[in-house]
Amino acid sequence: MRFTHLSTTACIMLPLALAWTLTAVGAEKVRAKPSSSRLVSQTVYLGKADPKLTRMLTARLGRAMEKPPENSESSGATARLYLPAVEPVSPPWGLIVWISPHDDEELPPTYLRVFKRLKFIAICPQNAGNNQNVIQRLTLALQAAEYARGRYSIDPKRVYVAGFSGGGRCASRLGVIYPDLFQGAIPICGCDYFRPIPVPGQPGKRWDADYRPPPPNLLMQARKESRFVLVTADHDGNQPQTAATFKLGFLKDRFEHVTYLQVPEKGHEPILAGWLEKALAAASLHGTAAP
Repeated sequence: MRFTHLSTTACIMLPLALAWTLTAVGAEKVRAKPSSSRLVSQTVYLGKADPKLTRMLTARLGRAMEKPPENSESSGATARLYLPAVEPVSPPWGLIVWISPHDDEELPPTYLRVFKRLKFIAICPQNAGNNQNVIQRLTLALQAAEYARGRYSIDPKRVYVAGFSGGGRCASRLGVIYPDLFQGAIPICGCDYFRPIPVPGQPGKRWDADYRPPPPNLLMQARKESRFVLVTADHDGNQPQTAATFKLGFLKDRFEHVTYLQVPEKGHEPILAGWLEKALAAASLHGTAAP
């Protein structure tokens, strides 16, 4: 099974970024002369979460918190923020909130090259890996989004949440329950849904619902306006669930802007920058693509 585009709108095929070297930036000091061709990173403190944010999140998810998020400056809650070294951030610059399966994550230089070329800054909350409570992970992602939006002039129509593996599952949830914040979601090698999904070819078996849908007005907004790009791979263990969620979830429930991408000959692993670029291009377009 390969990716086949069924939309009347062609997906923009942007060139694959060549590998390049990113000079890391500490929290306060740049270690190399800035270049306008790259994003540079810094560590930022997210501060303490607004209790209203946590209450709204748990209400939209329909579940109680298992434990309070570790989200105060004293507890060391941080994010890695990636900004252009020279160019000021203003529209049409957008924002990518990246959720990792690992607590300590540094985005690959090739991804940053894609983000820079497409004019996205990025922020990746730390201590939000697969071993953390899901409410903590989602809360930190929301805090990271608000941190960046509150400090930089970002195009609100170009704010996306993305992630790999368990981070992709978190991204898929936020894309549905927060259409008023995120324009869309790009879950990679992991995708959750708000109702049970039948397992194809296995009558009576299903993947259980992972959360409940948002209020009707927000669900309608997600169905009509949000863009979802579900990415998997030929040998990804989550491929059957992702494909079924695309067909029997998003399409059956009439989400209007959904794309399915399947990377050939790869497994459960981070995608190459070229596929990330395809996913971002698909997220910027209307229409539906299918396997």
